[in-house]
This record gives sequence, C-alpha cells and structure tokens, in this order.
Amino acid sequence: MVLGIDIGTTSSKAIVVDENLNILGEARVPHVVDTPKPGFVEQKAEVWWADLCQLAKSLAEKIDIKKIQAVGLSSMGPNTVPISSRGEPLRPAILYGIDTRASVEIEELSKILRQDEIAHTHGRFSSQSILPKILWLKKNQSELFQSTHKVLTTNAYIGHRLTKNYALDYFTASAGALIDFSQNSLYEKSFRSIGVPTAIIPDLLWPGDVLGTVCPEAASATGLSAGTKVIIGTTDAANEAVVCGCREPGDSVISLGGTSIFVTCTDRPLMMENALVCNYLDENSYIIGGATSSGGILIDWFSKEICDSSPSELASLIPGQIPYATGLLALPYLNGARNPLNDKLAKGMVAGLTSNTRLKDVYMALIESLAMEIEMMIEDITKIVHIKKDLKVTGGGANNEVLLRTICEVLRENIDVLPPEMGAAAGAAVLAGAAIGEWTIDQAAKMVPVKRRYKYSETNDGYYDRKKELFRDAYIANKRIFAGLDEMARAIHSS
Repeated sequence: MVLGIDIGTTSSKAIVVDENLNILGEARVPHVVDTPKPGFVEQKAEVWWADLCQLAKSLAEKIDIKKIQAVGLSSMGPNTVPISSRGEPLRPAILYGIDTRASVEIEELSKILRQDEIAHTHGRFSSQSILPKILWLKKNQSELFQSTHKVLTTNAYIGHRLTKNYALDYFTASAGALIDFSQNSLYEKSFRSIGVPTAIIPDLLWPGDVLGTVCPEAASATGLSAGTKVIIGTTDAANEAVVCGCREPGDSVISLGGTSIFVTCTDRPLMMENALVCNYLDENSYIIGGATSSGGILIDWFSKEICDSSPSELASLIPGQIPYATGLLALPYLNGARNPLNDKLAKGMVAGLTSNTRLKDVYMALIESLAMEIEMMIEDITKIVHIKKDLKVTGGGANNEVLLRTICEVLRENIDVLPPEMGAAAGAAVLAGAAIGEWTIDQAAKMVPVKRRYKYSETNDGYYDRKKELFRDAYIANKRIFAGLDEMARAIHSS
C-alpha cells in the first residue's frame, strides 16, 4: 500500500490506497493562512510538518502505517520558504500567486530581462513566480537572506523533513518561472541578474522520482517505517492531472480547491502572456494552464464571515434549476485576480443589491462568479491550444453540487466529476505506486471512477452568455475604483 500527502491552502489531506487503488484510510487536518498586511499571504512551514504528523497519527488508528511501501507528496504552490543550513525555516512561507507583495520586484526583473527573452525561456514573471519573492527577501529582509542556505517549496520542505535530502520537482520549479525550457534547467541568467546563486535552489527531480527514504527521526515523529521510499511528487494541480489520466495533448482538468485551477496537456512549451507553462512528468510533456485567486476561499469566507452557515447549508437553499436568476452580479477577486487578468489590485464586489436580496441570492452570484472566472481562463488558453471535450473535474469543490451545475452551464460543456477523495493526495499516491512498480500512471488512471457526469442542458437561452459579458464589463468599469481603494488602504497602513 502507498500513502499520498497533500498540503493545501486551508487543510492537509492524506490517503492510503492498495494495489487496486481502493482507499484503505483517509485523514484531514484544517489550518489557516496568515495575512499580516494587504497583499501578504503566509503560512508557517512548521504547520505543514505538524499536519503530516497528525495525519499519520490519524491513519495509524485505522491501518498499520508501518506497512506503507512508499509516500508521495503534493502541495499548494509554488511557495517560497527560506531555510537555514540546519534545515530550519527562517520565516513564514510566502505563499504562491495569492501573495502579491513582490509586484515591484516583478517589474524590476521584467525590465532587466527582455520580455521576449523571458517569454521564450520560462514564461513571464507574475505573483506565482519564485524569483521575484527571493529578490523581495534580499531587499527587505537582508540579514535573514544572508542566513538563507536554500529556498524550498512546500513539497521540498516536507521531503527534506522526511528524508534529510533537498530537491525541487520540475513542475513546481517551472510554475515558479525558474526553468529554461530549452535546456530543462534553471535559467541562470535571471539569477545572475539579481546577484543570487542558483545553488540556493535544490537539485531538480521529475515528479515521479524517488527523493530518498524516511529517516529515523521522521520515522519516530510520524510512525512510518524508516527506509520507506519518499517520492518528491509535485504541486497539487499536476497531481490532480495525474489522477485524472491527463497524458495526451488536449487532456484537461479543472481543479476546485481553495483556488480554481485549469490545466491542459501539451507536447511542447507553448508560451502565452496570461497563462502558466510548466514541465509535467518528463522532458517530453508539458502543461499549460491558469489559476484563480478565489474558489473555496471565497465560499468559506462568505459562509463564515457573512452568514455563519456552512457551504452545504447555503447550497441547499438554491433551487434545482440552473441558471437561478438573482438579479446580482459578483466579482470573486478577494485576493486580486490571477489568470488571465493578472491584476493584484482587483477586488471582490456584488452589484444589484436591493431590499429584496437574500443571502442565497448573494451566494448564487458568488458561485456564478467563480464559474465565469474559470470560463474566462479557459477561453484565453483555447486561443493557442485545442482542448478535448468532456472536461474532468476534481478537488474539494467537487462536493458542491451547485458549483458543478453552474460550471457545466457557463462552459456549455459536459463535465466528468471524480470522487472528491480522488484529488491531489490520490495523485501523489499514484506517483508513489508507479515509482515502486505497483502500476503505471496510465493503468492507475483507468482504475479511477467517474462519480457523476453533468450534461450541459442547452436551456438557458443565452443567459450566461449575456452575464459573462457583464462580468467582463464590471471588472473593466471598476478597475480605477479598485486601484483607488488599494491606494487608500496602503496610506492608512503606512501612517
């Protein structure tokens, strides 16, 4: 049996499966992110390790975890974790694209390196990129940076705690804009341009490679057997593509987690301005995709902060027919907008409120905004790549019936929804099983069931076509207001 671990934005999850991909045990541990100031989103790396130990303890109550043959890793990302020569985090991790603190550094790097050169090597710098955040550390926390031995991501940190070895997987490195695709190596010129040695980044491995084995200290902390193989794994989006069987060009998946992610496979690094291009499982496979800044984060915020109800309670209020006309239009940008807008100043909003508006109406408007943001991201990517029909959907959001039906109608596409447990942790388990010869990735994908197919009804009479136009117009019309609100907030925080 093999174990998959996924460290997510709002929780960590674990799954143990047998040779037929039957689930033998599952566990979940919630956690929170810290937002010390606008644009800053952080999490302590020690939380991730504590989560892993708690997950192992929970699993040990159900199964004999000492019989686990391999461990695969998955995480949100790419995050930025500076560590000392002793392997200790020097500060809380700077999270992936939802942390926008390095906007000045993004502009600085983009000016130093010609945009056309960047676009043909590792894609354009964005809030998802690791190097601008390294530069931010160098400029703003110089003493800490001088003590930095390595910069790790979540997978790399957990992998180091388990094995004492350092490595970073290619997908995460390329998602962080560190890779020269022509060489499949770190793009050294970008490091030289800011006076940072490439040695600060660990050695690169493919997601299915063995990082090492569980060391005695980690065995004592987790209950796993010392010597158990640890597979480096990769970021959640790629692991979810693995479990969905995305292998051929055009194979695509929507991942509904704390944020929403869309990826599609290609056989070469296709570059475009407003999408991420990443290495995938080997030197001949790539992924192009995008990610939002909202998703489950938005639904959780609304349910906890606004109406004190669970997401499932809110969903139960929505009538069976989609679309459900609310008279409202929402923008979902709680943490700025990522692909394809890439606007860190974008804000959330709800337009059309009246004295007759009810909480369920606002909830439905937020759901629609998430679906329309996904559609806008996919529409942008289809400009350069063909996407196969019948998209697969996975992630925790696959539990949300209203969201799934709305996505189906907004996209005008049938969608195949995997069981929620067949997410990133399961993808990590698939990579672990493949690494020890339990199955091939293609064989494992055939064992993953489809929970339900949602069929586009073709009965909304253009309702969402018109609403998508208003959605785009609302962002454009309010862009100046968003910038003004941000300027006012920063003035108050700096005073």
